[in-house]
Amino acid sequence: MQRNRLYTTILGIGLGFATINIAANAQTPNDVPQGHWAYSAVEDLASKGLIKGYPPEGKFFGGRTVTRYEMATIVQRILQRVDDLLAKKADKGGAPQTTPAPQGVSETQLNEVRKLVEELKTELTVIGTDLTKVKEELKELSGKIDAVKETADSAKDAASKAGADAAAAKATADDANTRIQSVVDAVKEQAGRIDKVQSSKVESGFGSVKFSGLFQVWSLNELNAPNRGQVDTLRLRRAELKFGGNINPQAYWWTMIDPSKSVSLNTTSAGGNITSVSPNQSSNVLQELGIGYSLAPVNVMPHFVVEIGQQKVPMSMEGVRSSAKLYTVERSLFNTSATGNNAGRTGDIRETGVMIRYADNGVASNNKDVIGNNNGFKSTGKAPRAEAQFGVFDDGGNLQNTTDNNNGKEFIGHLIVRPTPNTLLGVYGEGSQGVNGNLNTPRLRLGVEGSITLGRHVFETELVRARDSAVSGSTVTNNRVLSTGGYLLYAYNVSPKWQLVARGEYWNPNRDNHGAAYANEKDLVLGFQYFLTEDHSKIQFNWIRKNINGPMPGSFGADRSLFLAGFQTSL
Repeated sequence: MQRNRLYTTILGIGLGFATINIAANAQTPNDVPQGHWAYSAVEDLASKGLIKGYPPEGKFFGGRTVTRYEMATIVQRILQRVDDLLAKKADKGGAPQTTPAPQGVSETQLNEVRKLVEELKTELTVIGTDLTKVKEELKELSGKIDAVKETADSAKDAASKAGADAAAAKATADDANTRIQSVVDAVKEQAGRIDKVQSSKVESGFGSVKFSGLFQVWSLNELNAPNRGQVDTLRLRRAELKFGGNINPQAYWWTMIDPSKSVSLNTTSAGGNITSVSPNQSSNVLQELGIGYSLAPVNVMPHFVVEIGQQKVPMSMEGVRSSAKLYTVERSLFNTSATGNNAGRTGDIRETGVMIRYADNGVASNNKDVIGNNNGFKSTGKAPRAEAQFGVFDDGGNLQNTTDNNNGKEFIGHLIVRPTPNTLLGVYGEGSQGVNGNLNTPRLRLGVEGSITLGRHVFETELVRARDSAVSGSTVTNNRVLSTGGYLLYAYNVSPKWQLVARGEYWNPNRDNHGAAYANEKDLVLGFQYFLTEDHSKIQFNWIRKNINGPMPGSFGADRSLFLAGFQTSL
């Protein structure tokens, strides 16, 4: 629809130029009869250089349908004429023109052309690029045809001059015919390639659709396996398949599944006997499913979008980061390790809720990379100086793929500022509100984050404090289970391909519990990343030393050294 409006408006303005005297040497194509009813129109447009005959004879081919490439050429000539007129007006300081304005062309129409051209700039650029490539290839083919024609003419002359050489000349002519046929086949192949380019867009029932994903394979080994509780294994860690699309310029949707996940079971027992078994819904393949809406049209730089569905809760700089962007094979302890009821776990959690996201320049650093406008935001190519997310969720990490089991809701917020393009400071938190019946289980979080890049050096840190409840059956046994921890990470970019990484972290998921279950952990991670194709495809290796403080065997097992290697690639 927009393209038709563009063509109609521009052609109308082009015809309006019929009253302007343009000095040009172009002539009417020689196959247009002077008695034809459109002869004067063709002659007028040709004299102004807006249309030209087809080389080499300069024919018009008036009965043939115009192609997109030819339309792009005509549009480009008209737009060039518009630019020339505007440039002349600007050179005169905006003074009134001495020559009359194009008949039938108003300032409103010119403004509409500029607007429509801006909206379809990408398509016109693609058309122009394709046309240039086709012209170059056709020029090359034309040269080959000329060479073949010369060979055929030579063969014909040789045959006419010497009857004795007729057989040889005939063979040469046959070879020339074969070469001509090969050129014809090449032209047909090129035409097929052009058609393929035009028809290669993915079609959907409505709107645009994009498919992406991530595959990740791990090799996990323990120095003294299995004496320290770890069995050497090779596993498919992730197989994330993501689909997203735009419904219109302001509405979008996305969904992500992970077929590599193994369904686990929840069991309850009494007197040593299992009394019930149910699937653990958080182990189902569905990870995310949601829709979003930009609160302002993308062409006026929206700052706010609202999203509803199951998605990552906006906590922890590392927690909201894509697996492809991680410096280490596995995330930090407070984003992966958890005791009962996910006590202490902070980020990399998916829950159902509604969230409003803000970015001062219309870009969110943790967007889901949906088609077109990056989750409703219009990209400017620069990270926002300030961004924020605020949402209301069923829970903070225990109800993925399930409905809420109480009236309590989690309020989660995340604020990020960038004093400089290479510096990030942030704070995030979570609080509970509502009536939970006999399960009064508050889930509170408070964390701070920071990151700075100095040349080849990258420094990151996060500190987290959490409070949860311990539940046994339908009874809350402790509603003040405190957890504290954090990490400090350093990365050094040896080259565009190689990066060295070191991380130290501490995690205590039950700080005030000094009984038999008491345990805390200090980890040291050393390793590297090798980028095959930037961060879209890479190999990672980590040596991890786990130091466990607590009774043996404690909640975290025994001290051990792990070797973790991973390969991942993005679609």
